[in-house]
Amino acid sequence: MSQLFSESLRDYFQQNTQLRLVPSNGDLHLEGEIKSYRNNPQAITSADRAGQGDEAGLMRLTISIRVNYQNTVDESVDFDKEFSFFGDYDPRRTTLPAEEPRLIDLIFEQIVFDIFNQSVATW
Repeated sequence: MSQLFSESLRDYFQQNTQLRLVPSNGDLHLEGEIKSYRNNPQAITSADRAGQGDEAGLMRLTISIRVNYQNTVDESVDFDKEFSFFGDYDPRRTTLPAEEPRLIDLIFEQIVFDIFNQSVATW
């Protein structure tokens, strides 16, 4: 999953800026780590029949990524920050393994956009 995120971030920056990827001594440095991956119930529904337990009517996959950004040209814009986003699915109709690729794409797309806006969008 970390490789997928790294590639998404790299691709977005290269498609939306004139920045070039260099092996060392670049003007911008981005590094990070996936801090959390949580799948939690969001909406509990009561059982239709007696004797059945309540169940989740909605599940939420949340991913958080910590990013350390350094700009060697302007250190005043450096940051070390956690970015997070989520996607929901209905566990009564589908499963996490079935929805996970779609949710990860959705979540990564938003987090990459947020990192981009925080780091270089104001240039």
